[in-house]
Amino acid sequence: MHIFLLLLDLLINGAFAFYTLVTRPDSFYQVLIVMLFFFAFRALSLSVHIGWSIANLILLVWLWKYDGLYVLVAYLLYASLYIYLSSRELRMRELEEQNRLLQLSNQSLRQLRIMQEQLEQQRAQTILFEERSRISQKIHDMLGHSLVAALLQLEAALSLRQSNPEKSFQMVETSTGTLREGVEHIRGVVREMNISPGVRKFSELELLVEELQTRSGRPIQLTLRGDPQQIPYRYWGIFTSQLEESLSNSVRHSQATELFVRLDVLPKHVRFEVRDNGESGVNISPGMGIESMKERAMAVGGRLILDATQGVSVTSLLPLEEES
Repeated sequence: MHIFLLLLDLLINGAFAFYTLVTRPDSFYQVLIVMLFFFAFRALSLSVHIGWSIANLILLVWLWKYDGLYVLVAYLLYASLYIYLSSRELRMRELEEQNRLLQLSNQSLRQLRIMQEQLEQQRAQTILFEERSRISQKIHDMLGHSLVAALLQLEAALSLRQSNPEKSFQMVETSTGTLREGVEHIRGVVREMNISPGVRKFSELELLVEELQTRSGRPIQLTLRGDPQQIPYRYWGIFTSQLEESLSNSVRHSQATELFVRLDVLPKHVRFEVRDNGESGVNISPGMGIESMKERAMAVGGRLILDATQGVSVTSLLPLEEES
């Protein structure tokens, strides 16, 4: 922009110098010198500070007697153009800065989501390891107890084989029952291992509903539609936080007597709604834990939907990832 303004300034100076040469040839050199200073101060103001343009106004005193009004009008138009172009350039710089900050924000958000996914994967692996350790310990305890008890009973039966055959036979039967009971326990543990994480997390959600129902004294109805195995592991924490926060808000603000919790697994989204039968038209303010619920939903690419037309409804709509 500065080059364009300097060229425009040079055009104005050249035009006035030519006008002076035609109308006042005897004063041409005096005007030319002044115009050169004019151009010098203009270049200085554009490169250093706009304040140097004041010197051009002072030089108009020497040019006034040579029809300096033409120069004044030309420079007023020039100043208007300069202000317009400067404001436009400033606006463009602001937009570029905003765009740069937005790109940095998007990049940070992508990195945050990647870190969150990695953290969730590590967390899932840790939970899987802990679950396997718990099950192996459970099998060890059950099998060890059954084997030790059966071994002691068989050794005792063996010692009574000659002196008390009937008692020995009863102890063999008892040890057989002990071993059979141990086998059934192990089968139960194996069946537990085959339960998918999604089903297990929904069972935990059911237990939480029962606990909150007992704590609050308000009935809570939980409904599931769809396959919970498709729900990403990190979503369950969002659901439990939303349920607890929504229950707290319902008790304190909407005077609700009953809650309805619905979990829908849709083709492309997971929808988790907590609705109460409290007062309608309640003013839902950010101080009611809404911002934290909204941030958790946005962190996974979802959104939070609020509705207070019939009671208070808080719904998380989260994307269902294909790989999940």
